[in-house]
Amino acid sequence: MQFMNIRLGSWLMILVNLMLLAQFFYNPSIASFVVTVFWLQSVLLGVETILKILFTSSRDQAFKKNGDDANLGFVMNLFVAGFFTFHFGVFIMVTGGISFALMKDWTVVKVSEFAFPTLILILIGVLLEWPRKLKGIRRNSPGIATLMFAPYIRLIPLAIIIFGSQTLSITATVVLFIGAKLLAEWLYFIAVDKQLYEATEKE
Repeated sequence: MQFMNIRLGSWLMILVNLMLLAQFFYNPSIASFVVTVFWLQSVLLGVETILKILFTSSRDQAFKKNGDDANLGFVMNLFVAGFFTFHFGVFIMVTGGISFALMKDWTVVKVSEFAFPTLILILIGVLLEWPRKLKGIRRNSPGIATLMFAPYIRLIPLAIIIFGSQTLSITATVVLFIGAKLLAEWLYFIAVDKQLYEATEKE
């Protein structure tokens, strides 16, 4: 039971990526939809990261050790959250623009008939996981720096689109992209969410 609870997000993450891969092989013309899902997931991750930064337990601990007012820690978190919002927001817009610009010569852009179930599955995963993540972030935060920079792991699949779309076939690029996407999501899980899940198991 513990195995299923802690890794619910991981199973959903794997399932979504397998669904994207299956949809692509079923209909290769939805290649751009696969990248669109990645972009939407990045937006959701950005919003989630902002909330994690605001609620992280480390915001008070770091300042209490120095004898400073704990409120100063919260103000610092507001500043970090604001900076991350701007920086990651620009990152999302620029990478999205680059990706779709490089895909302009791909096959006719189509949306998968499984688009709605795929996006709903992603949203369900986010909603089911958030209560445990919120509880965990108050108990065992991985630290502001980790929370802020871990989302940029998503540069890995972006690099596949940038270089692969110029040198590889669409099929090879999409398969490598989904593999890199899964790797980036797993690395993020290890760096951030795994600690949050483990914290809720210590009750």
